[in-house]
Amino acid sequence: MTHGSKPQFKIGSAARPRFPGILRSPLARIAGLTSLTLTLVLPFPPPSRAQDSLPFAVSNPKHQKWAMEEAGRIYMSACALVARTVRPERPPHLHPAFVLVLGAQNDGTLRTATTAEIHLKTWNPVRFAEAVVIMASRDVVNNDAVTSLTRETLVAAESSVSVSELKEKR
Repeated sequence: MTHGSKPQFKIGSAARPRFPGILRSPLARIAGLTSLTLTLVLPFPPPSRAQDSLPFAVSNPKHQKWAMEEAGRIYMSACALVARTVRPERPPHLHPAFVLVLGAQNDGTLRTATTAEIHLKTWNPVRFAEAVVIMASRDVVNNDAVTSLTRETLVAAESSVSVSELKEKR
């Protein structure tokens, strides 16, 4: 910038409207912010591609009704909460991959070395949230760690004895 030239931006100039009269009334400001918020927050994909935007796969052979947007919110919330619970100072980035199976015979989770599925008879946000928490937790604790923790749990349980058990053994 040469001597005598004007600065391009002034501190505090953003607070004053650049075009007087536009967005001056409170109602106009609210309407402008609302449309901006809707534009930024609600860019939903078209219904045919909406399921592709989910962070998990869905199998719904019986074409049951379910709340796709709610499922996405539950997934993101569960992953974030599990991550902050496990390591509050530096939460890990959890995004478990699984298939949501709607119309199953029983509610439950299935996880093997190659498969992860959440089975629901019908859409149930509480059961889905519980299953996502389980899946996210399993992302933190891998299969080897689960085996090791199971072994350590049994050793610890066998090494402690209650007073009533001691009386019974006499």
